[in-house]
Amino acid sequence: MFHAGCQRIRPFHFPILFWICMLVAGQALAQDPSKSPPGKMSEVSFLREVVPVLTREGCNSGACHGTPSGKNGFRLSLRGYDPALDFQSLTRDMQGRRISRVEPETSLILLKASGQMPHGGGRRFDPKSPSYELLQHWIAQGADDDSSRASRLIKLEIIPDRRILLDPKADLSMRVQAHFADSLVRDVTHLARFSLNDEAVARVTPQGKVARVAKGEVAVSAEYLGQMATASIIFGVPDFTWHSPPENNAIDRLVFAKLRLLQLQPSELASDEEFLRRSFLDAIGKLPSPAEAKRFLADPNPHKRDGLIDALLERPEFTDWWAMKWTDRLGCNQRFVGKIGAVKYHDWIRQAILDNMPEDEFVRRIVTAGGSPAPRSAGPGRGSGPALSWRPAAMRSLPQSSWRTLDAGRLLRTGGFFRALEIS
Repeated sequence: MFHAGCQRIRPFHFPILFWICMLVAGQALAQDPSKSPPGKMSEVSFLREVVPVLTREGCNSGACHGTPSGKNGFRLSLRGYDPALDFQSLTRDMQGRRISRVEPETSLILLKASGQMPHGGGRRFDPKSPSYELLQHWIAQGADDDSSRASRLIKLEIIPDRRILLDPKADLSMRVQAHFADSLVRDVTHLARFSLNDEAVARVTPQGKVARVAKGEVAVSAEYLGQMATASIIFGVPDFTWHSPPENNAIDRLVFAKLRLLQLQPSELASDEEFLRRSFLDAIGKLPSPAEAKRFLADPNPHKRDGLIDALLERPEFTDWWAMKWTDRLGCNQRFVGKIGAVKYHDWIRQAILDNMPEDEFVRRIVTAGGSPAPRSAGPGRGSGPALSWRPAAMRSLPQSSWRTLDAGRLLRTGGFFRALEIS
């Protein structure tokens, strides 16, 4: 019977039999407990865990594979902003050779990042680290993409978000919580990427432990799935004594409150000569004339400094100086908006300053700007005011009905205003 059966096998059957045997062998290896990562782990989420791990370990940074062209043929989206591209690069590019679902520990993504194979970016994590184990387990589970199913991140929170430490030896462990649209709240401290703005004041470990270096204030940021959460930490000393300087206005109250938190004594009042020079340079960008200096120094009025400030704010040089500052900050040049657009843009900024336009309205008008810089003929519905030739990149993805409801004040306070004005 065996011989008779063999007679019915044709030569073109052998490739099919070969692939069937390979498939059976692969399934057996995949089910072999010795090939599974140690310990039990729930299903690994590509969007919620794999992409954040690549960000945390620096794999998708601008200096590594997050560049537009990638590195050595391997490209990831910068900081994980495009999970679909990342999944394609990890599982499909180069015939899928970067991962091995049958033997996860032989995946190139693990061998290179753990330093077991030559890697231009050096060793990113240890083979026994949680990051390695998470990636290995995701591959062993089949390297599934759950981006379409995973709930959206709506809020990122860092705990504590504000703390004052007076003990010179004290340190602080930060915790990061992610709030998702399905009401799930997860601790993602082990997946977040930590950084701080001043390493001369403190250091932060990848695990979120902040250690003091010197007295001062530091902002600790945690990044997860493209969102940032920031905490303010002040390192002081227990024996500080505040001298309680006199407060002359609301600005003094705010500044002194901050200086007291930072344990910094305010400097003494500037002399009349110093005040005069600084006021002119800051307000109108030029020094006072000899006659102006003599007149101010000889004035016995105790409120002459208030009078000088009011006078400088009314001078045309104030409008010209600050229009130039804002024009430079907002990228008003022919490379972005053309020659005509640059002139009209500058004229609009200058007029806004001359009219003392509130900052929130100033921001809202720029962010929602539209039109053409070309000369416009007079006619019904056509105004004579300046028009801008671009629509900010951040606005293009928003429905037009939402443009007028932007929180422009928040954009200005957080600095997001300037990021929204990137021209593309």
